[in-house]
Amino acid sequence: RINVLVYVDDLLIFGNDSASLKTFKGYLISCFHIKDLGILKYFLGDEEESKELGIWANKNGYEVYELLNKDIPELYSAGPGEFISLINNAALVCSDSFHCIVFSIIFSRPFLVYERQGSENYMTSRLDTLLKKFGFEDRWKHAVNVDDYLKCDYSEVPERLKKEQLQFMNYLSGFLK
Repeated sequence: RINVLVYVDDLLIFGNDSASLKTFKGYLISCFHIKDLGILKYFLGDEEESKELGIWANKNGYEVYELLNKDIPELYSAGPGEFISLINNAALVCSDSFHCIVFSIIFSRPFLVYERQGSENYMTSRLDTLLKKFGFEDRWKHAVNVDDYLKCDYSEVPERLKKEQLQFMNYLSGFLK
């Protein structure tokens, strides 16, 4: 299934079938001058207002798409496949969600991590651990300079991921003996 959301002169294309998405986008590219230009915002807590992000997006020609915006039902009701597709095709991901940041790392997408707002409990320990494991401690929104929003160095991720996979396989092998 492919979803196409049209807003003035922008298209937001997402779905749960990556092969169909790739084919459809290839067709559009052959007919028109298009590029991926969306900033995905996904906040589980109260959204942190970021005028700086909006100004930066506007200045650099990016649309900002809020996944949990009830006024855009196609985004608000996105299922798991669409959720992953939106992250994979975003120019920048802004979130307080552990899973959203995990998928940003898997797909090597630039991201900004926000502290979860509206919760009395500290909700970021998993994010702290994730960012540390993959060398992204500097991707907290408050630590990233506006000029570096899209600069996310993934050069060390494959080696760190191999190390984590090996540790897990060793643990699993020992557990199953």
